[in-house]
Amino acid sequence: MLAGMRVTLHRRLESAAPRTPAAYAPDMTSGLTPGDGETSGAPPQWSLDGAYWWDGRTWVPRHLIEAQRAQLPPPPPPASQMATGSTNNYGPPPPGYIPPGGHGFAGASGSQPHQPRGLPAWVWVVGVVGVLVVIGAALGGGDSVATTPKEEQEFIGIVQAAQEASRGNEVAVHKAHEKRSAEMCELLPKDLSVTGWVGKVDSVDTTIGGDSGVLDLEIADGINVATWNNGFSDVGDGTLIDPQSDLYDTLAKLEEGDSVAFSGRFIADAESCLREQSLFETNSVEHPAFVFAFSAVEPG
Repeated sequence: MLAGMRVTLHRRLESAAPRTPAAYAPDMTSGLTPGDGETSGAPPQWSLDGAYWWDGRTWVPRHLIEAQRAQLPPPPPPASQMATGSTNNYGPPPPGYIPPGGHGFAGASGSQPHQPRGLPAWVWVVGVVGVLVVIGAALGGGDSVATTPKEEQEFIGIVQAAQEASRGNEVAVHKAHEKRSAEMCELLPKDLSVTGWVGKVDSVDTTIGGDSGVLDLEIADGINVATWNNGFSDVGDGTLIDPQSDLYDTLAKLEEGDSVAFSGRFIADAESCLREQSLFETNSVEHPAFVFAFSAVEPG
């Protein structure tokens, strides 16, 4: 009786096991796959050699479900790593198999498994051109104010070097001041004029008790060029802007932070090459505001 129960149980387990790929060899006379649907109740599982996956209906080649492996249990080790006598060789998948998505194997219907397509080439070309245009507009923009002239860059470098060298005692400040003065006079033309320099508006005002224009521009962090802000200091320099001039009309359109291109001349100083507005040498070196007579200012 016990032997009979074992035989019955063995037969039931055999009927529930999925067929191997070899069992689904195509029937060349009828075009059908023998046994299809007979073992649809078997649970999903890998073949012993890990080359196929039983999805509850048929065997699916491993390469077709590679993208979905995270959702499946790990396959058994390759046959070379299994115990002797437990290896299997099921051969290629059946030509009649139709994988999910409706695309057959080459040889069954002549079609290839579906392959995902990338974006058309023209889309990439348009995208790259668009990026380059945006970058070009941000960097250049065709605006003259965006480019600092070489002479101005060198001038700023001289002043910044003095600022760095002045970090110390008063002797260091004085030596940095002298060196800066000599280098600025060597860089600039004899009349101390410049053309097309660029900066940002620090302030626009009028003199106290008067109408003359006062302009202060920042050309770099802690470096300014500016008119005097009062008539007394401006005697002999002539930097204040005439209310009847076109330049005065331009000042009316400026706001703090505006980018501008400007031309004009520095005011000479016998001891420092360029006149500067600070009362003390330390301030003159560390935060200079050079006296400047503007001849033109163009908003950016």
